[in-house]
Amino acid sequence: MRCLIENVVVSVSERDMLQAQVHWVGGEVTILEVPKGKRGVHRYVTDPEVVALVRVLAAQFADDQIARILHRKRLKTSKGLAFNAQRVTNIRTRYDIPGHTRAKLADEQHVYTVEQAAQLLSVSRKTLDKWIATGLLHARQLTPGAPWQVQVSEADRRRPLPASPRQVG
Repeated sequence: MRCLIENVVVSVSERDMLQAQVHWVGGEVTILEVPKGKRGVHRYVTDPEVVALVRVLAAQFADDQIARILHRKRLKTSKGLAFNAQRVTNIRTRYDIPGHTRAKLADEQHVYTVEQAAQLLSVSRKTLDKWIATGLLHARQLTPGAPWQVQVSEADRRRPLPASPRQVG
């Protein structure tokens, strides 16, 4: 580039624009205008919706789980990078969001992951999904892409199991 460019002159216009004049060897001049950056404003700012979502998810999930949820939702950092646990931790630190070291599962309110609930009820994941879809079990997601939280009461534990298919022999 040093062989092609003679010099560059940068000036500030009255409209808060930076004007760069590139003087090429041979006499050509290219003029570029870009908006002047605002003082004290960082150009890489996390989307407020992402911050709000991290705030909600941090009450239930660890940073690595939050990163997976954000990835499933196809959300990116302000620099266009995929989320990982460290980047989620940075958001929580910057915006003073308390977090957990691990998810709250199988707590005193009888809330389980889908896998834990299926194992507890001795049914397959597919059966559990059907029970949730028909309203036999209560389950929720904090946001699409987040793990399901299945509430299993004592009555649910005593539910009769479906009959096993007969063996033809």
